[in-house]
Amino acid sequence: MKKKSYFFQNEQGFTLPLVLMLTAITLLYVSTNLIKYHHDSKMTANLIEQITAQSLFELSYRKYKSEQYSQYNNGVEKINYTFPNGIVTIEISQSVDYIHLTFIIQTNGGYLYEVTKSLIMHPNEDFSSYTWRI
Repeated sequence: MKKKSYFFQNEQGFTLPLVLMLTAITLLYVSTNLIKYHHDSKMTANLIEQITAQSLFELSYRKYKSEQYSQYNNGVEKINYTFPNGIVTIEISQSVDYIHLTFIIQTNGGYLYEVTKSLIMHPNEDFSSYTWRI
């Protein structure tokens, strides 16, 4: 005849492993949700900084086009724009038919973003001025 274990015969001895297992599952669930929340909040902050940087790019590009549209050949190689959300530096380099604009964007949150955009210049019919083609 097999001996019966005291652990399973006594109801008071069986509750401890059950409580430990439920406690472990609960702690695992809570800690997983805390880690998930922390990760989501960091991801949201990074996404906000990225959207801010892209907005600064659009603002500075539009401002550059409106200010430098007719005077692209004035020898300026670096332009700085200051906006409420950050600072944008545009480095300009020219080749025969292209203008290369390198936007270095730094938001107030410290996010650094760099974009290069190339513009093609085509002569008009009278060949006296250039138009911009994007």
